[in-house]
Amino acid sequence: MYKRQWDYRVSLYTWTKSIAAGAFLAPVLLLLLGQLGWESSLWNRAVPVMAGAFMALTGAILIWDLEHPLRFLYVLLKPQPRSWLARGGFIITGYGAVLALLFLENFVALGGLERWLVWLGIPLAVMTSIYTAFLFAQAKGRDLWQSPLLPPHLLVQTLMAGAGAMIPVASYVEPGAVPPLAWTFVAANAVHLLMVLGETTM
Repeated sequence: MYKRQWDYRVSLYTWTKSIAAGAFLAPVLLLLLGQLGWESSLWNRAVPVMAGAFMALTGAILIWDLEHPLRFLYVLLKPQPRSWLARGGFIITGYGAVLALLFLENFVALGGLERWLVWLGIPLAVMTSIYTAFLFAQAKGRDLWQSPLLPPHLLVQTLMAGAGAMIPVASYVEPGAVPPLAWTFVAANAVHLLMVLGETTM
């Protein structure tokens, strides 16, 4: 009898997590390339709200997926250092804290802390995007998850999801950011398709 390997919550969690990380990383890429201003409404308001909302949704789905949701606290309070479930818990908690501080910047001047938060947020967002690959890799019976391309592939998917999610938001709050976000979306899709082709033909 066929048995599902996971239910829809795992797939849903990877999707919401991709948007949570990508809604930060795609605009940051535009910032670093000079395609988006530090004072833009998209960066200052839409990014922390969008990324923060999907990060909160991701956390809710993760807790919901546990057989005993209250045990989620044990992941943080009594972590197993070698477990990527515990490491991921700390990663997404740190990333969520960065997003909360970026949101707070809209109401309280943090005195130049924003730039430091960006540089701190980049590795945390990247790790939020890809740590699932290492978590899946600990399930040794799942051959599909052992691909060395899985971490970069998840990062590409994150940029694709983040840029795609931010395009309709930008069309409302920062129309000038739509073209570079669209190019980011197209480029990420192209790389994604090439990686899928490589995985399916090897």
